[in-house]
Amino acid sequence: MVQKLSSEQFWKIYQKIAPELKETYSSEETGNNIYSACEKNDVLDNLEDIIILTGNVLLGVLPQNDFQEEVEKICTDAQVAKKVSQEINRFVFLPVQNLLQNFYPEKNSQSLTQSVVLKNPVEEKIENEEITEKEVSSEKTKNFLKNNKKEDTYREEV
Repeated sequence: MVQKLSSEQFWKIYQKIAPELKETYSSEETGNNIYSACEKNDVLDNLEDIIILTGNVLLGVLPQNDFQEEVEKICTDAQVAKKVSQEINRFVFLPVQNLLQNFYPEKNSQSLTQSVVLKNPVEEKIENEEITEKEVSSEKTKNFLKNNKKEDTYREEV
């Protein structure tokens, strides 16, 4: 049985993830892709568990590198698990790959069974003071543009 997050844990994590991950997590297309992968490989009996695992990867609770291994625990056939994992990786995880890599910058990542709740990677950077000048200046630029939005007063007559 796959470990499911409590409602409180889910919302705590969900509020901190990037908007693109939120959209991927809740999109109909993601659900269709997961269903399609399970249907093609005749593992619809395990659909609910595979959905939970996929969601855990998108939330940063399960490292993407451990996804196939977790699917293999659910499916009896390792080849089928590999095919399902590859399809979900291709259609669900690949479009948001750069955001998923932010959760686990190191190759040595924790398993789902070891850790359920993770800190937001941005908070960790700030706490560890690993934020670079480029990131600081980027943040300052965003704040400046956000606070100094003015209506364009120049209007050219046609």
